[in-house]
Amino acid sequence: MQLEGGLKDWAVRAIEELERHAGANNGQLAILGRVPHDVPYLYGESYLSIPFVFVPSAVWGAKPEAGGKLNAIRIYDQPLTAIPPGAVGEAYWNFSYPGIVLVFLVYGVFLKWVACAYHANAGHSLIMVIFVYSLFYLQPTTPSIYGFFMQ
Repeated sequence: MQLEGGLKDWAVRAIEELERHAGANNGQLAILGRVPHDVPYLYGESYLSIPFVFVPSAVWGAKPEAGGKLNAIRIYDQPLTAIPPGAVGEAYWNFSYPGIVLVFLVYGVFLKWVACAYHANAGHSLIMVIFVYSLFYLQPTTPSIYGFFMQ
């Protein structure tokens, strides 16, 4: 079996994929373009799914949907997938412009708390792992929070 294409072909395909996700398939842009004119605000609906992250659907039944699933259903009309809304998109969709400030304020307080926990326990290796993992993988979106806790 022989691979066709070289480094240039790979780079071109990678750039095309990035452009698709940054443009036409960007969930955040779709939210900012359609809310509140075509699609109403969520008023915290997507964030209600966070407490149910560890509860199986078989136990609870119809759990609240996360932001990515709501984005796919209500914005893109694609119920069989999930499209990440982005942090700004999900915050705006829930609470308009004040929601962006509120969500990132809460996220900043959480990061400050994680940093204080790290400084108080700098010699403990588990705290360091949690600190680094939180900085790199936890973002203020429901898909990110789901992924963070599932990993």
